[in-house]
Amino acid sequence: MGLIGGSIAKAWRSHGDTVFGYDTDASSLATAIDEGVIEDVLDWHQWIDQVDEVVVATPLSTVPHWIAGLGSTPRDRAGIVVEVGSVKQPLMPALYALRHPWSFLSLHPMAGKESRGYVSSEAALFAGCACAVIEREGGIPEPAIRQWMQVLGTRPVMVSAAEHDTMVAEVSHLPYLIAAALLYSVGDPKAASLQLAGTGFRDTSRVGASDARLWQEILEANREPVKTALRHYSRILGEFGNALETGDSLPGLDVIARVRQAISG
Repeated sequence: MGLIGGSIAKAWRSHGDTVFGYDTDASSLATAIDEGVIEDVLDWHQWIDQVDEVVVATPLSTVPHWIAGLGSTPRDRAGIVVEVGSVKQPLMPALYALRHPWSFLSLHPMAGKESRGYVSSEAALFAGCACAVIEREGGIPEPAIRQWMQVLGTRPVMVSAAEHDTMVAEVSHLPYLIAAALLYSVGDPKAASLQLAGTGFRDTSRVGASDARLWQEILEANREPVKTALRHYSRILGEFGNALETGDSLPGLDVIARVRQAISG
């Protein structure tokens, strides 16, 4: 019931569904209950057999533990474990270890904030964003995908776990490192240059304000794809530096324009 779990809970509740929740932070649960987002049942063991789907939106290192725990919980009817972690390959063994009556769905709605916790969650957090849907053996029922995309307001992007981790290394994990490095390069929160920092600096460094502990866990879990993306970026910075040394134009300006246009839609 943090930023991601809370936002998913709010989205499903806004859709008219009954939602239960669990979190180690009692205050988050109390607030969600008071707001009418989740039912007033604090122990997840009491509601686990009543729900059709269980969303695991916990710190990445704990996701396999929760998946295993859910899989070993007695259940009479079919249910789906929905996992929404930022890195996928390390989680696949735990998901494929699930047995009947459980099945799984692995998603990654591509939205977030620098702030964390239920207090920052919102039902429309994912609206208009892409959502990675991880391909699995046996396929995924189309109705399940359509329902999730409708509730979250996202568009599906079907990818394998390996493809996902490579893609997010380039468009999610690398941007955090760049933003963090930009903030680090200033070197002093009292630096005179910050007096002139405008929207360009704030926009470019925004994601660098995210929880460093959360990002450390993500970067370690996706180490190799991130290292590859960072080496590629470093080579490009080197090309820019060489251009400044020689007085040549920056390389790749046509590519930059086309990619920017593609992002803008």
